Amino acid sequence: MSSRILCLAALLALATPALHADEIQIGGKDRLSGTILGMRGNQVRIGTEHLGEVALPWAAVTDLRSDVDLAIYPEGAEVIIGVITRIDGGVLEIRTAEGIRTLDKSRVNLISTELPRGGKPAPIVKWRGKAEFGFGLVTGNKESNNYLIGTELRRRSPSTEILITAQAEKGQLRQNGAWERNVSYARGSVGLTRNQGGRLYLAGNTTLEQDDISRLTLRQNHAFSVGYRLIQGSPNYWHVELGSNYVWEKYNPLQGDDYSNDGMTLRLRSLTEWKVFGSSRLKLDIVANPSIEAPYGLRSTSNLSLAFPLTGALNLQLSATHDYNTNRRPAGVKASDLRTRTTLVYGF
Repeated sequence: MSSRILCLAALLALATPALHADEIQIGGKDRLSGTILGMRGNQVRIGTEHLGEVALPWAAVTDLRSDVDLAIYPEGAEVIIGVITRIDGGVLEIRTAEGIRTLDKSRVNLISTELPRGGKPAPIVKWRGKAEFGFGLVTGNKESNNYLIGTELRRRSPSTEILITAQAEKGQLRQNGAWERNVSYARGSVGLTRNQGGRLYLAGNTTLEQDDISRLTLRQNHAFSVGYRLIQGSPNYWHVELGSNYVWEKYNPLQGDDYSNDGMTLRLRSLTEWKVFGSSRLKLDIVANPSIEAPYGLRSTSNLSLAFPLTGALNLQLSATHDYNTNRRPAGVKASDLRTRTTLVYGF
């Protein structure tokens, strides 16, 4: 009897390291057990008994569990110290001394086994972005089929965020039942956000836009607003903004008349994003610019997008943008346009 007890104790002692090992899952089934050595440069490293040190792409990791505290450095935020209990739908769940924290996996810059000592370590700040390619359909003023490319660059620190976006579309316009004329659309923006403590922030933005379909030669928007985070967190959030906007726009009318507008408007914005269907992202961005000068026109843009993760850093995104403009414009240009887009988006 005593020999059986000793054998059982020995087996349990040998099994204990495996039972308490860190664990990483790739895809739906493949798992590796061992000791997490850290994540840097979009590669997570784990030391295993039989394979040695293994490096895996961070984008491909679907689950991760640590047995000891790790230092997790989020994008543009202070370090989080705690045990990673799981990744669910692209969201890390971290057990800290203060309680459970959640963090979007895409916002993790670095994971280290070296815990900071004394004082708060400086956050890791770097450029991140995405590139997209796809096709779209425009209805409203005219009907057109377009292909598009776009990019986004973002640099976020605890106090400041810089956001640069650019998008270009090229396609054919449908006239008299046939695809006849090439048309183009381009949009670029530069934005700066400055945190003011708590939930408040200041935001400045400059946008340039050109659209052949509505005969828009150039539109400039220069906006400044005060924002408030109604819901702040990761991955779900909701921000609202109130401010002012200077707009200058010039059209290319068929008759050769000069159609140009400029003036001050209010700026109202609602930006929200939610995790849906497991790890998909639903985002709604509404911007309204009511004029504060006669004849008190209104321009508003609503953009609804749904992003489905495909593999690693690749997503399939479906979006619809509605543009409504009652300001002075050439004859024959309607107030409403609807753009739908289907794109592949690669994050980096």
